[in-house]
Amino acid sequence: MINIIGTFNCKADAKGRVTIPSSLMSQLSPLLNDGFVIKHGRFSRCLELYPKAEYNRMMMQLKEKDQFDPDNVRTLRKFVEGAQLVNIDDSNRLLIPKALAEHALIKKEVVITATIDIIEIWDKESYEKANDIDRDEFSVMLKTAFGKNDKPVSQSGTAQ
Repeated sequence: MINIIGTFNCKADAKGRVTIPSSLMSQLSPLLNDGFVIKHGRFSRCLELYPKAEYNRMMMQLKEKDQFDPDNVRTLRKFVEGAQLVNIDDSNRLLIPKALAEHALIKKEVVITATIDIIEIWDKESYEKANDIDRDEFSVMLKTAFGKNDKPVSQSGTAQ
């Protein structure tokens, strides 16, 4: 698993190409040969860019589920919605397919943000609205994510 870091303000050209900033490209360079999968965001009106290996890992997890359970099939169908293979060209540009750009309301101003091993691609205005969280709400979110739990933790770092 790769840990991608950073949030970047970019621009989409008239053809839907976004130039990937050099500091992000240096993190992605080991993944360029395998390519990427771009798809609808899971929870937001953005796009998600997966390194192909990470996307394949997630597909294997979904494949393990009972394929005769209608809920599992619906989950799979929704997860892969809009999925397309893409590459970053020699000029460090990512071409966002038109239907996906329309889905994410991407016009010209774009925010690219890393969320551990996935990259989210947002229309700037949508990104700002989605992240308009006050300090109190963020404090609760941080406590939920990083606060102590009631279970003892083993030396390996896992809850017992």
